[in-house]
Amino acid sequence: MLKRLLSLFGADTTSPSPAQRETIADPEGAALIRTQDDYGREVSITRDEWRDKYLLPGLQLHWDDPEALHDLVQSGLDEGFSSELKLASQRLVEIDPDRERGHGLHSLVLTKSGLPDKAEATLHAAMHKLGKTPGLLMALARIQDARGKPERAASLLWQALQADPNRDEAIVWWLEGKQRESGDAGYREALEALAALPGAWRATLYLARTRLAEGHGDEARDLATRALARGEVDSEALALLAQDLRQAQRMDLLAELVGPHYRPERDDPRTGLALLGAYLALDMSGEGEALLAQMSELNRPELEPRLMELVRDFAARRAARQDA
Repeated sequence: MLKRLLSLFGADTTSPSPAQRETIADPEGAALIRTQDDYGREVSITRDEWRDKYLLPGLQLHWDDPEALHDLVQSGLDEGFSSELKLASQRLVEIDPDRERGHGLHSLVLTKSGLPDKAEATLHAAMHKLGKTPGLLMALARIQDARGKPERAASLLWQALQADPNRDEAIVWWLEGKQRESGDAGYREALEALAALPGAWRATLYLARTRLAEGHGDEARDLATRALARGEVDSEALALLAQDLRQAQRMDLLAELVGPHYRPERDDPRTGLALLGAYLALDMSGEGEALLAQMSELNRPELEPRLMELVRDFAARRAARQDA
């Protein structure tokens, strides 16, 4: 059940780095990082080399750029570094316009560096200024979890979810815990409880996708309709719903649920291609040709071969109707 849940979420939980990278193992068993050099060439280097040649110089280079600095600090954490990031994460507290994010990441760096007391003090100081925001509550929950206090961590995490029930990372963490405690029944009960929280479109949509995977199309339709009606569903969630509906061969629901919410200039083009396939299968040529025109205006060369195929398919469908 949990593996199915994680596949439903679909997102990579690691943060991107300005220098794209991938951790691999070399034939001798040492951990290597696959990245790109200054000329865009792929290179494989040790973690220490990546730290010395990319991470630390990058921190200096982007010292006054909160977005790039945040991504670098997060990337360093993803690779298992922490003490090297203390000064940079403290800098984020000073310059990040997203103050909740800056304090939260700094507290995580301190916790990973073996300084949970200092991390907690940092968060309490931030809460004094910003209030008990969802991000700060979740960061405090991480500290309690690191201290081996799962009940306290769960209490703080639930407070964070009540304040913002649509945080993906918080949802996954909460459901992982319930899965460990009570198995599939605990997972299902927890997901339904999350979906019942005011404004919880994300958990409602995940529940819809779960029900679809179990073969309950009508219930999935009702749940997805409720989630989409809030008008807050992001592009990634919409893409995952479209993917599930296409795989389930529910082209009717794909057109009905995704069609009214898809915006080519904003959303994943793969969602648009799935929607075009549904329109073609349902003989909805008017909707399909209108969407084709919109997607053609995106000027995405990688889409052109498939779009041209669909232009021919819709034209053939129109000609067949005229000949009938």
